Amino acid sequence: MELNNPSYQYRMLEEVIKRYESEGLWEGKVFYDFLENNFKRFPQKEALVDSRFRFTFSDITRIVNNLASNLLEMGFQKNDVVGVQVPNRAEYVLLRYALSKIGAIIMSIGIGMRKREITHLLGITKAKGFVVPVFFHGFNYAKMIEEARKELPFLKCVFLLDSQDKELPAGTFLFEEVTKDRTVNDQIKGLNYKRLQKGPKEIDMLNLTSGTTGMPKICQCIPNARMLFGKLIVQRTGLTSEDTMLVICPITGGVGNSCSTLAAGYSGCKVVLQERFNEKETLQMIEKEKVTFVVGVPTQYIKILEVPEFDQYSLDSLQIVISAGSYLPYEKAKDTIKKMKAKVISIFGSHDGGTITLGTPDMDEEAMCRTVGPLLPDSEVKILDPNGNEVPPGELGEAVYRSGNACAGYFEDFEGTRTAFKPDGYFHSGDLVRMTPDGYLEVKGRSKDIIIRGGLNINPGEIEDILIKHPQVENVAIVGMPDPVLGERSCAFVVPKKQGGFTFEQMVSYLKEMGVATFKLPERLELIDEIPLSEGKKPAKNILKKTIEMKLRQEGSIP
Repeated sequence: MELNNPSYQYRMLEEVIKRYESEGLWEGKVFYDFLENNFKRFPQKEALVDSRFRFTFSDITRIVNNLASNLLEMGFQKNDVVGVQVPNRAEYVLLRYALSKIGAIIMSIGIGMRKREITHLLGITKAKGFVVPVFFHGFNYAKMIEEARKELPFLKCVFLLDSQDKELPAGTFLFEEVTKDRTVNDQIKGLNYKRLQKGPKEIDMLNLTSGTTGMPKICQCIPNARMLFGKLIVQRTGLTSEDTMLVICPITGGVGNSCSTLAAGYSGCKVVLQERFNEKETLQMIEKEKVTFVVGVPTQYIKILEVPEFDQYSLDSLQIVISAGSYLPYEKAKDTIKKMKAKVISIFGSHDGGTITLGTPDMDEEAMCRTVGPLLPDSEVKILDPNGNEVPPGELGEAVYRSGNACAGYFEDFEGTRTAFKPDGYFHSGDLVRMTPDGYLEVKGRSKDIIIRGGLNINPGEIEDILIKHPQVENVAIVGMPDPVLGERSCAFVVPKKQGGFTFEQMVSYLKEMGVATFKLPERLELIDEIPLSEGKKPAKNILKKTIEMKLRQEGSIP
């Protein structure tokens, strides 16, 4: 893998590096340092729990040491890329540490991606290894990768989780076997691992964007930036080694990854992983494990609040609910605080441009529910109008920002890097925001989601925030649908609550009662079981747009 690629060189400017180092934001550490530190501090403390294992820091250190030496014995070297596509399981954390120890690069891949994406991702990065379950949620991943590897000459090793097969294809191994203490050659036994490990400004991780418009972009990450974000989460939330963190969103991306590896590594807290999200099981795990922090996305919290037996569970240990990935609607945030009796802390940012805000437990409830908190100390934000001019204080505009925890450009996509990041390091997010007088950022939607009806702009987020307050609405997403006369009209996709239905007349009547202008009213209602999500667990409005366009064509409304 070419480390000194054009995207990296474009992003890692000398003045950028000097600024973050001089301000003490970049500390010059790598991910494996977390494990060494926590093993010294509390070796016998329980550190990692999933559906199969309970590991102390001593257990993790032993397994990681075995895994690192066995990977070297198998021919893995510094800078080799290993793709990891697993659900929320301990193996991800073990691999993250082991690959950091030997200077290899982890590429985190969402569990929902299939052969087309996998072949592209492993192919473009020339990945040497791939870790995947045999089956998960009814899908055969082992079969998928066997078909894909015919097109992947660089892929030398596939590691399977939970395989029962006695005979495996050439180049395929049981992951469990690679974690065992095996005899390795003397050269590896006497190796100085510090010489192998990446420097704090070298690429050690590849993260993926949500990929809602095509193939996901591959974000190049460096330890300095990632470790900074872990530190900022700990500082803002007050997370300590005494806490127990339950991660219910995917560990392979976004806030699930940052909290379960970076914040947990920095604080030394215990991490509990929910392998596959189920709202009732989440409540059971909070009660059983005495969870103090939950890490998830808005759609998950909305489902948790609707569990019929919610009041039967004891959530007395719970202190903080961390929400990221998309905006938690105001009313749902209020309900979360009331029912879960915990503080809601929102995180706002992206894989590419970095995270720029993070709430705090001492914010007042109104700010906690309406905003995503104050800026982080490494963040600089401009709020711009469509012409690129800064808007007056309190006005709505696009968030354009730079951050010390941002990525080092897109892998093999220099033009994409130059488009997203300007020469001064500012990232154009496409998010519509406003800054409140007390310095909190309020998120109002996406500029690309704006619906233009007969020349008038409609912000779907505004209507969604109102509609979700209706007693019969569990979740909602509003998209534009093509219209031959007006250009676009609004279509509301609504997930109704289980105890009753929801009609178009009810929707329009309610919105009128709430004072919504006539041109902003949705002109079609589609009832669905759930809002589709991207790999990053954001509402996949592109799917909803395709759905309504297909229906309109079938009805003959559009050509």
